[in-house]
Amino acid sequence: LVYGTSCSSPVCGAIFMMINDARLAIGKGPIGFINPTVYLNSADFAGAFNDITEGSNPGCGTEGYNATAGWDPVTGLHQQTTTCVSP
Repeated sequence: LVYGTSCSSPVCGAIFMMINDARLAIGKGPIGFINPTVYLNSADFAGAFNDITEGSNPGCGTEGYNATAGWDPVTGLHQQTTTCVSP
């Protein structure tokens, strides 16, 4: 069973590659490093993420961190949803 960042990171990378391919095909440049855009304009991307507000990531003898509303160390900016993205 594969889940978490081991699954989501390659999937997100593939999605961004497909966005870049579509942009290049119509003469636009690649999207580049997306983190500053997403984090600084998180309200603009609200429909692309589910805010995870319950749960935690205990392990290695620690209680870990709790998921909370907004950014948290467990889920970062949230969980990506499946949405239609335009190049």
